[in-house]
Amino acid sequence: MKKTLFIVLTAAALTVAPVPVLAEEAAEPQQTAEVYSSGLVTNEAFLADITASYEDRLVRSQKYTNEELNKMSDEEYIEAHLYYVEAEERFCDKYREAEFEDRNIQYLFNKYCEGVDLEKQSCEDFLKDRDFGKWSVAWGEAYNLRADVIVELADLYNAEFSSIDDMRANVEARAAESTAATATTDADKAPITKAQQLLNDLGFLCGNPDGDAGKRTVASVRRFQEMYGYSPIDGVIDDELVEQLEAAIEERQTAAVASGE
Repeated sequence: MKKTLFIVLTAAALTVAPVPVLAEEAAEPQQTAEVYSSGLVTNEAFLADITASYEDRLVRSQKYTNEELNKMSDEEYIEAHLYYVEAEERFCDKYREAEFEDRNIQYLFNKYCEGVDLEKQSCEDFLKDRDFGKWSVAWGEAYNLRADVIVELADLYNAEFSSIDDMRANVEARAAESTAATATTDADKAPITKAQQLLNDLGFLCGNPDGDAGKRTVASVRRFQEMYGYSPIDGVIDDELVEQLEAAIEERQTAAVASGE
């Protein structure tokens, strides 16, 4: 009954990954490297680790068949999902205190760990309150967070993940359903184009600077505002935002000179 409820609750919302179907016993994933304690995390190091963690999770997901999952007690079923999360929790713990050279990657890392943490918390909450519907919703929200990050890393940073077709379908379906308007309505394209170029220079990739503040540009503005501590986080492009972006570029250039790069 609980597995049927899980499928009904999540399939309509396109929020949850398919239940594992392979029967072969999974190999134990390799432990990631030591926790970062100093120095900037490079994109290359991060992408190598997140792809390895993702593959570890896929291996773990092969431990149980659908038939085995459906025969499990509530506690066993949730413990199985906690088992899936453990590999990625180790990955997140490695970088939680680290500083990234790419602020957009830092943003994506934060969102990914938000998803992993929500997965773990949803399982722990279920073991306390036995509310399967609540668990299904939270697990689905966590999947959405992870899917957004994985697809963006694959598309914009050429990260080589395997088996992300379901995640991509999830992201595209939610994007198609979104009716949110862009936050910027200024008819003057000049400040928008300049902001887009500055965002790209900072790593908040928003596509070709064309003066049209579409959803991708607005999302990049919000990421910049969040990562640099500006309020409100509204995605609006105006002269103040352009000044903030220019200050961030200048700060980065100063830091590069000071470090001899």
